[in-house]
Amino acid sequence: MHRAGRLLALVAMALLGSARVALAVQALPATNNGRIAGRIVDDRSNPVSGMPVEVATAGNLPLPRGLSPRTVLTADDGSFEAGELPPGGYIVGVNLIDLPSPRTPFARLVFSPRESSAAIVTVKAGERVDLGTRQLPGPAPTWVVSGVVAWEDGRPAASVEVRALDVTGARASDHTAGRAVSGADGGFSIALWRGHRYRFVVDGTQTEPMLVAAPAVDLGDRPPSPIRIVLRPPPR
Repeated sequence: MHRAGRLLALVAMALLGSARVALAVQALPATNNGRIAGRIVDDRSNPVSGMPVEVATAGNLPLPRGLSPRTVLTADDGSFEAGELPPGGYIVGVNLIDLPSPRTPFARLVFSPRESSAAIVTVKAGERVDLGTRQLPGPAPTWVVSGVVAWEDGRPAASVEVRALDVTGARASDHTAGRAVSGADGGFSIALWRGHRYRFVVDGTQTEPMLVAAPAVDLGDRPPSPIRIVLRPPPR
């Protein structure tokens, strides 16, 4: 009986300790951070999965300079939620910094709060702001830029990787917008976004060819003319 009494006392102490822990957990203060949520569908109203949605503090206006956004990906149903946001103003969208890419083939998109044209989403302490369903436009239109890679003596340069760098206006960042490998005849083709400016490079190292000439291309309303990229063999 004496041992049984000690056992019961130990069990009672354990239960009391668990109750105190539970009460302590319940007494923890709720976070003051907020959340921004929404849902993304494509131009046919289908949910978009894996779309990177960017959330940046509004104090870094004007776009895109100074932005350092955090990125959340949409779920299978197109929904997204960015949590742990301190109270304040935020800019939410797609391609806030980057130029269009195969993954996000759109110009900059900024999602305004519901029933508002303002660019800033205000989050209060502990608040969940729902931006509702946002529909993406169709992919930005492209042109196919074709050309030839050749050596200085006129011979075609085969198996050379050509990269198109987007150097459009104030957002120029040497972003690789497309790439292709030249064929046996030196020919290549790259689909690139209209309304953008590009320059073309080949990766140059001590064992790779040196770029001699490659025109910059501005893609407007008309199909571009073929370009010619001239290379010099690497020094021996």
